[in-house]
Amino acid sequence: MVSNTQDRWDVFISYIREDPLAGIYAMKLHGTLTTLGYTVWMFENMEDRDDTAVEQAICESACVIAVITSAHQAGARAYFEHSTCLQELQWARKADKYIQPVLRVEDESFQNDL
Repeated sequence: MVSNTQDRWDVFISYIREDPLAGIYAMKLHGTLTTLGYTVWMFENMEDRDDTAVEQAICESACVIAVITSAHQAGARAYFEHSTCLQELQWARKADKYIQPVLRVEDESFQNDL
């Protein structure tokens, strides 16, 4: 576990934590970015995971990466209908953070929804 006390994060990774495929992509992304020297906030790796900590992490991040897959049982729009993901996007927009969606090639059909 990593402490949430860092003052600044380069990246906040947002994804449906109940979606195993999204979790795999998020972990790979986390590993690649940290190997490249970026500081990355990811839910599973943090000690403090309450809403206040998540909002603070978004506000202290340079950008938010939204990992979007259609593998979740709710289908391709699941990310945009998931209350936690929507809350994270709202906090990011409120804090005027750049939001970078990450899509699989198989999921490109709904990229215009972004």
